[in-house]
Order: sequence, then C-alpha cells, then structure tokens
Amino acid sequence: MKLLILFLITSSCISCAKLTYLTSQSIEQIKLISTGDPINEVINSTARTEQERVKLQNILKYKIFFSEYLGEELGDTYSKVIFLDRENVSQLVISSSWEQIKPLKECFLVVGCFPYLGFFEKEDAIHYRDKMRKNGFSSHIRPVNAYSTLGHFSDRVLSSFFNYSEAGLANLIFHELVHSKIFFKNGVSFNENIANFIAEELVSIYFKKTINDQDQEQKIRLIHQKVNQMITKKVDEINRSMETVSSNEKKNTMKESIIKNFGNKFRSDLIETCKEHDVKESICLSYDRKWTPSKLAAIGTYSMLQDSIRAYYRQRFTDIRSFYKYLKSEYLKGTQSNEMINLINQKQ
Repeated sequence: MKLLILFLITSSCISCAKLTYLTSQSIEQIKLISTGDPINEVINSTARTEQERVKLQNILKYKIFFSEYLGEELGDTYSKVIFLDRENVSQLVISSSWEQIKPLKECFLVVGCFPYLGFFEKEDAIHYRDKMRKNGFSSHIRPVNAYSTLGHFSDRVLSSFFNYSEAGLANLIFHELVHSKIFFKNGVSFNENIANFIAEELVSIYFKKTINDQDQEQKIRLIHQKVNQMITKKVDEINRSMETVSSNEKKNTMKESIIKNFGNKFRSDLIETCKEHDVKESICLSYDRKWTPSKLAAIGTYSMLQDSIRAYYRQRFTDIRSFYKYLKSEYLKGTQSNEMINLINQKQ
C-alpha cells in the first residue's frame, strides 16, 4: 500500500483532534487531485531526465494494458504527473498495543476505519509516532510512494513512483488501478491483499516471463508464503500466551516473547527455508528484522491473506480476467470485505 484515503469532512460530529488532522491533510490532498503537468507534454520535453520520461512512457503502457486486458475505462487517471518536493508521497504510522499484536484502528465518519494514520509531512508522522509511543503503544513509520482516491477523482502519477524498477513500477500501477475500480467496504487489509494478488498476476502476464523466470518467481512466491505462515503462527502463539499474563507484566512479556520467537532460531529457519528451495539467502533474510508489535501487525495488513486468495482463485477460476470480473460484480453488489473473507475461507 501504498494507499491513502481521501478523507471527506462532511460533519461536525467528530473529535477536535481528528478534525484538526483532517483539515491539515486536506490541503495537500487537494493539490494531489487538482494539479499536475500533462504526461505527454513532459515526455516530449527536455525539462526532465531521460529516465523519468521513460518511466512515464511505461506507466502509460501499463495503464493501456490494464484497461484493455480487464476491459476497464480509466479516463484521465494517470494522465498528469506531479513532481513532489520529497522522496515519498506520505508516511503511514502503524501502531499496536503491547498486550496483543494487532493494528490499532483509526476511525473517521463516512470513510470508516483504517489500520494506520497517514501524514504527508514526515515531521507530522514522527510527532504522531512519538506521541503513540509516549502513550504506551508500539508504533513505527512506513514510507508510502503511491496515493489513491479509490476512483473518486483522476489520480496523478507522482514522482515517488520513480523509486521502483520496471517490474516494480508495473506492479504499483496495476495495484493502484485495482483500488480505483474495486474497494470493498470496511476492510483495508482485504483490499490490499486482493490488489497485491491481482497486480502480481498481471505483472507475470504483461512481461510474458520465460519458463525459467516463472519457475524462479514461483519459488520466491512460495518462500514468501512459507515465511508469512511462520510469522502468522508465531504471532497467534504470542497473542494466546498474552491472555494469561497480568496487565503490569504484559509489555515486558511481549518483548521477551518477540525476542524468543524472532531470534537466532528464526534466522536459522529462514536460511534453511531458502536452501530448501534453492533461492538466494537474502530473500529470506529480508524478514530477519528488529520486530515490534506494530511491525508484526503491519505484515498481516498487506500479505497474510495471500494463501487463501490464491487457493480460492485456483479452485474456482481459470484466469485472472474471470476472477477480476467476479470481484467487481461482488463489489458493485455492495458485498463487504468480511463477507468476502468468510466466503473465501469457506472454500478452502
């Protein structure tokens, strides 16, 4: 994700703190939907680097592919580009208590609840993260390179998109375009997992990878699935064990549990997993981090439903087009994310 919601101020029935937050963020949000230079003009000018112009050309190609392959009308989406004065478009602050590994939800009138709070200014994100930590929560900042209005407005290409390689950029564009057409109510995690899954499939189709490339990609995908399963299992075990811990011991117990579960043994298991599948160690060791409750909670938001979604897809659909059309029809019917999750899990 790569995702922020355009918060709409439609009522005075909201806390002063949240009203202040919404107002401060709205100024930059308005800029991101109302300004920008036409991409075709930038591509044909010499005011930008060759690399930037090539990336813009590729973005237009990815947009056309998405539109034609899935039969979607995209209008003026990604027809303009904004060159930001910062590396990332925004920063997400994700928080969790020390009593249970679970993202704290930030709720707003009309648009609902989200497992994070987004800030356009890094200083604001740091201030909020520090405030959450001072209030006794685990909290960290995650940089974001893409912004989506979920189809309410024509999204702009942002210079932060240029942080990605060719395949990574394609994945990003496909991911955000899915959000612009399908976004189930009350479930950021489900929507992120769906967009991740569809984007990965479209990248493979777009680049028409060789058998060897596909085989390697499948190995890496399997690695991520296995490691995510390992993490999920450990998180569930930690959360269960915390239920019997007295309140004044919870934070220390949580710290000890994370160190125990994600220490040297976890690192050894990661290395062994990559060896088993003949994949570079670095891929597995990307999960060897200094884990905290908030960082572990974030993993669930973006990837923990991938196994269930992939199994459901393989059981019921022959190609990504039919799966996409099915999801779109459910979305248009008003099906909510929790209903979709239950349906997918029932089919396993």
